[in-house]
Amino acid sequence: MTRDEIAQAFAPLKGRYAWGARAGAESLFSFEVGEPRLEVVEHHDARGELRREVVPRGRHRFALLDCRFELAFDGETAATDEHGRGAMAAAADRLSGQALEAVEWQGDVLRLAFDLGATLRVWRHPQSEPGAAVWELDVGSEAIVWRA
Repeated sequence: MTRDEIAQAFAPLKGRYAWGARAGAESLFSFEVGEPRLEVVEHHDARGELRREVVPRGRHRFALLDCRFELAFDGETAATDEHGRGAMAAAADRLSGQALEAVEWQGDVLRLAFDLGATLRVWRHPQSEPGAAVWELDVGSEAIVWRA
């Protein structure tokens, strides 16, 4: 997939609000975009009993997988992949409610800019295996995975 195709994939998200941002839930960091829907996940607990978890999901979901990232607000770094869960959770709270304004590449770094000053920069982790999934954008009908 080319960078132009990736920019086109992000186009429907522009002007829409990020919500449900979280650290460490199924990925290093993720957030939802678009109309919410409920996803029911079934699993068996340690005693073998069936359990269900209801998870709100957006029409689109952006998840950071095997990467380095920096989330900043008004130019000040709030969290990186090296920060603890507390800093990431606080940054996630600040990201929720911001609308995506711009998606651009700066060299090998994907940069997402939001309307209230948040900037998320994502790039390949230098210790990742070649071809490792860096991030994933779920656009409903398909998942776009950036591998580096």
